[in-house]
Amino acid sequence: MNFKRNLAGAREPLRLDLTSLVDVVFLLIIFLLVSTTFKKTEHAFEIRLPVAGTESVVVRTDAALLFITDTGELAFLDPTKTGEGINPASDEVIRGQIKEYLESHPDAPIRVRAGKAVEYQKVLGAVSLVHGVGASNVQLEYDKKTPSDQPASID
Repeated sequence: MNFKRNLAGAREPLRLDLTSLVDVVFLLIIFLLVSTTFKKTEHAFEIRLPVAGTESVVVRTDAALLFITDTGELAFLDPTKTGEGINPASDEVIRGQIKEYLESHPDAPIRVRAGKAVEYQKVLGAVSLVHGVGASNVQLEYDKKTPSDQPASID
């Protein structure tokens, strides 16, 4: 083996050539970037609200219902109080009725039922009213649609 010596007779320090190692690292980074899929950002026009499926729905007649009329008025149906009429009331009266119901049924669901013509903001206001009283189980009622009634998907 012939090791090179400089003119003074000392050996040159050994060097490790990292050029090929750097090339391999960059190739790996490029491969990972190309093969990774990134999440698409959602835009307002791409959001579709969920449609009820075809699975069976269990109907309970003992669930408390909060009705929202087309004009935005609220009415509460307490299933434990039979024979009482359902009349629209103010938010404070509804809060009192829901609190009274939740004292005897703390884990019972409260269903919110609104017509198709009701503004979405009024439904959100009713849900926040129920949550504000302390209910943890709030359900939104809907009509079950058959597959032929579902809107065409936008893909």
